[in-house]
Amino acid sequence: MSAQGKTYVSTDDRKIREEKIFNFVKKYHLDLLKPGVASYKKKYENVVIHGSAIIFSREYLNKYIHALYPEPFYYGEEDLLYLKCMRYQSKIVYDPSVKVWHAAGASATNSKGDRCTLKREIFRYENFVKTKELYIEVLKDENFYENEIRK
Repeated sequence: MSAQGKTYVSTDDRKIREEKIFNFVKKYHLDLLKPGVASYKKKYENVVIHGSAIIFSREYLNKYIHALYPEPFYYGEEDLLYLKCMRYQSKIVYDPSVKVWHAAGASATNSKGDRCTLKREIFRYENFVKTKELYIEVLKDENFYENEIRK
């Protein structure tokens, strides 16, 4: 326990939790880990997409209160988006003909242009773990997104 009264997870507990999350994600995305299964040159529907640009249809934005689940931020939102879309029959399309210019790492760079590598990695890691814990919660709860649908 810290001086402020907060309890921290021990390194061993954290490693066990991380391993469980990794194994869970690996189990459900196993087909994506096989070589030659996916090609960035082909169009796909209803797959987990990952990237810096996601374009939402007007129909999607009219259906849901939030385009992406608000928490956690920055890493893993696409996995949660996939679960929501599959649960409520919203289509996801990966289309390689759509081109987007992306300044790689711009959102992780400060105003001076310096990268705070350690801070960025800690932030990324913490949010990755939060997202995977939320992912498991969403899988267990069939009604998780009920409040996200506009009535």
